Amino acid sequence: MSLLRIYILLTGIMITWGLNVSVIKILVANTQPVTITSLRIFTASLIVILILFFFGLIRLPKKSELFYVFGGALLSVVFHNYFLAE
Repeated sequence: MSLLRIYILLTGIMITWGLNVSVIKILVANTQPVTITSLRIFTASLIVILILFFFGLIRLPKKSELFYVFGGALLSVVFHNYFLAE
């Protein structure tokens, strides 16, 4: 990867990161923080699933793993972001 491409990618990431704060501030002024947090998590999960799908790394969990998947989702992601947004 060329140095120019790396700098362009880094600049794009920095601009996106900086605009994210301003956009979230405007959205939170007009919407409940829990709603915004939920939409951010949902959008991020869709992007991760698409990336994993295109790389061929996605698989369905086994029945023995479902307990850990749902437990981790409930305790780690949902509660953390819900109480963080309040």
